[in-house]
Amino acid sequence: MRCCLLELQAKLCLDAGSRLCAYVTAAGHVSTPPSESSLLQHCQDALPAAAVPLRAVVLPKLPRRSAGKLLRGELPEPVWTSSLAGV
Repeated sequence: MRCCLLELQAKLCLDAGSRLCAYVTAAGHVSTPPSESSLLQHCQDALPAAAVPLRAVVLPKLPRRSAGKLLRGELPEPVWTSSLAGV
């Protein structure tokens, strides 16, 4: 999946209270998905600060329509810890 950083920045700037969450699945050849902390560390190392999510939710598979489109409404709500509440 490609992500245009300008689109991401524009979306995040719409609401100063927005928080970014990454939804990930393990690749077919990986038996155990990485931990949330290792995913977030990888994002911090590889992405600009504005594109780094505050949470990463690992799912067995992404909810999709029969045509393959993502069903965003069926993604689980991330659990924001109290330390992130004001972010």
